[in-house]
Amino acid sequence: MAKPDVIVLQLCPNDSPPFREICLSYKDSLTSLGYSCITAFFEKPHGEALPGAIYLNSESKSNRNLGNLLLQRLSPRQIASCKIGLCHRYRSLQVIKKLGLKLEKTVCIAHEFSMFRTLKRRINYLSFDKGVIFGGVSKPLVNDLERYIANPVLLPNALNSGNLTDSRISSDLARTFFDLKDDQFNVGVVGRLHQKKQPDLALEGFLEFVTSFPESTLTFVGDGDLLRPLKQITRDPRVRFYGFVANITRYISAFDVLLITSSNIEAFNMVALEAMAAGIRVIAGPAEGPAFVMGKTAIYFQEFSAPSISEALTFAYQEEKDARLAAIRMGEMRAKSHFSTEALADRLALILGPIERNNGF
Repeated sequence: MAKPDVIVLQLCPNDSPPFREICLSYKDSLTSLGYSCITAFFEKPHGEALPGAIYLNSESKSNRNLGNLLLQRLSPRQIASCKIGLCHRYRSLQVIKKLGLKLEKTVCIAHEFSMFRTLKRRINYLSFDKGVIFGGVSKPLVNDLERYIANPVLLPNALNSGNLTDSRISSDLARTFFDLKDDQFNVGVVGRLHQKKQPDLALEGFLEFVTSFPESTLTFVGDGDLLRPLKQITRDPRVRFYGFVANITRYISAFDVLLITSSNIEAFNMVALEAMAAGIRVIAGPAEGPAFVMGKTAIYFQEFSAPSISEALTFAYQEEKDARLAAIRMGEMRAKSHFSTEALADRLALILGPIERNNGF
């Protein structure tokens, strides 16, 4: 009988951006190491479904019910071959515990701060066996985990640069998509319009900047609770709102700079990584999570205020071409060396160890 594959069961509550891309990157990295990967999402697809993934299409609050639904979608052979669990967010770990699988290791990845700040979770942590490994997507997040648990690992999000290059369109076509002109200074704000990303601050900073540099535009790409309030702040035609755009990385080259105003509660920033990989200059603030992604490749404003953001936009507008290109190249190299699927595969290989295949059932 042929030896079965060693399957990694990857669980995630939903595939809302950026989790579709994150789960795909993990699958690519695991496949390169010789593992098979089954990805399961609890909820319905958010837009285009990830090919080959299991969607439970459920909003059940019961982890046991979700576990039973998942078991019904797996064949006996797949169940027997599942040796490793990969859980995005704490709830996925709760579900995988209900499956009753004989897993050799389970990796639970924190994507936000505060995973273990509740007493209940800290008590539950004491019941986990040694095969459960916790990881964080950035060094600040790992530092946060270390306050509560032992030996968390660093597992940054990753991009498959080859896939991105193949799907990306030219800057001319991207500007046409957003109805932008070549002779304008085009600023983009990409992501969910949520308070933790402080898009209102991005708008205030731009409105101060544009008084000195009127041939500029600000384009918000994303939806969220703050979309309507933001539209009510200004009627300036240089500020536009495009709502959610699927596969935004295809069009990100439309912008001269990407502006990130995320607050300190953001542990990573996937859009910053996508911009770096695409060769786009990034402006960001003093939040540790996004700064972990960009290192020294970004233009940083020093405080979360409109004048400070305006000053950073002015610097980007007036930046010498050679200095700008050097920073862009540095960003591209950083994205490839630190946040590629190859880099993620190297980290996973250290955590998971060599594959030990079974001899049968």
